[in-house]
Amino acid sequence: MRASWQKDGGRNTSRQGPFFSARLCLLALLIACMMGWAWTTLAPAVCASEEVIWAVPEPVLKVDFAAVGAQTPPRFLDEGAAWELTLPFTLVGREQVTIEAHLPEPGKFEVIQANAAAKVEIRRQPAAGATERIDIVRAWKFKPWQAFCRDAEAVALEALGEQRRQARQELTGMDAKALRAYLRQNNKTKAALPEEDENQLRDLYEKWRAVELGPEVLRSRLEELCRSRGAWVTGDERKAWGKASGFALMRDYGRLLTLDLADKYLTGHGLKRETEQNYASVIALKVEGLEAFASGRSLDPEKVQARQAVRAMTPQDLAKVREALTVLAKCRYHLPADAADPNSQWYHAQRVVCAARNLSSVSVEGTLNPGSHDRADWWTLVDYDPDWVRLEFPRVQGVSHQIYLSEDRIYRLRVAGEGAGALRYRCTMYARTAPPGGKAVVVYESSAKANAKFPF
Repeated sequence: MRASWQKDGGRNTSRQGPFFSARLCLLALLIACMMGWAWTTLAPAVCASEEVIWAVPEPVLKVDFAAVGAQTPPRFLDEGAAWELTLPFTLVGREQVTIEAHLPEPGKFEVIQANAAAKVEIRRQPAAGATERIDIVRAWKFKPWQAFCRDAEAVALEALGEQRRQARQELTGMDAKALRAYLRQNNKTKAALPEEDENQLRDLYEKWRAVELGPEVLRSRLEELCRSRGAWVTGDERKAWGKASGFALMRDYGRLLTLDLADKYLTGHGLKRETEQNYASVIALKVEGLEAFASGRSLDPEKVQARQAVRAMTPQDLAKVREALTVLAKCRYHLPADAADPNSQWYHAQRVVCAARNLSSVSVEGTLNPGSHDRADWWTLVDYDPDWVRLEFPRVQGVSHQIYLSEDRIYRLRVAGEGAGALRYRCTMYARTAPPGGKAVVVYESSAKANAKFPF
């Protein structure tokens, strides 16, 4: 597309006077300034509220290497020839995805995770015939907010170990009536008590009595936590702890400890540490947003709360999470090879070279014996061009052949055999413009070692 313009020879084509032009320029400048303010002020809010588009992958991703091999050239790696197909997906809404590969013949199948930042594990299932399965399992276990609350309570009660032992001693001489009376009197949460289960009543008594007996321990733990989380507590709150009861101290310690554990969990996965005044709401929303990502709830338009939690996260946090959940699975199928048969590896290929003139055909003859570690032969076709050369391969029971164009634009012929006995094969290449009376040349498989130099 071309665009052209022409300046009007320097003539003033405006019909308005210079005063109007000056006012117009001033108005344009004012509008530009206002637009600049609006962009710099509102742009961060708009970017932060953008939603990342997620997709729940299928539970099983299938790869048919028989079809892949016909459409994709193989890669000639150090360990031999292989077909490679990359499957990108995001582990959202699923704990794992299974990659199911159908192999045209027995060989080695592997999955390489190309995204180093992805937090996943690769687990192989037992092979079943020509089908192999590998599981991609999410290693990042997302925790709901209640899990951090339970962890904080466990840590706090562990600190009150001596007080809990004292409470258990008191339970020895206490009947059920006195136990229920104490719990009703100290039920700060106003939650329903397990009236029928006496074992649960005893567990509650042990916990609550330990809290009542341990204000000094809880006060000490709060002060210790404030050394690293000083921005989270005001001076008035710390002053109130001096005269607070064990239950009030347990409430504040549990709240701060829950936030501390959640923040360490978030920063441990690369998310920004929260030190602002509204840290409590931000941390809770981040934890909920991560759980909404993992479960896939944020994909449901009706889950308004989950989607709001996602919107509260910063673009940097979203990028970190997406990077950790994005899988680039490189599926590789290596052709079968026998370690005792050097010619079955592509890098031991025998070369077919003919620079003579006046030839009508070049034939390659060889022998395979799969039962004696001679399962496949590789031939490198130097300067082979299918537009100028026609290849014929007579059908032989138990023998198959393929021609592969590698990434370095070199053609390679693979001849493979199945069975227990010896198999002879012959491949002939004809010049499409062969001169009359041209000679026919036969190249036999060399009996020399595979690493011998080619006899030019």
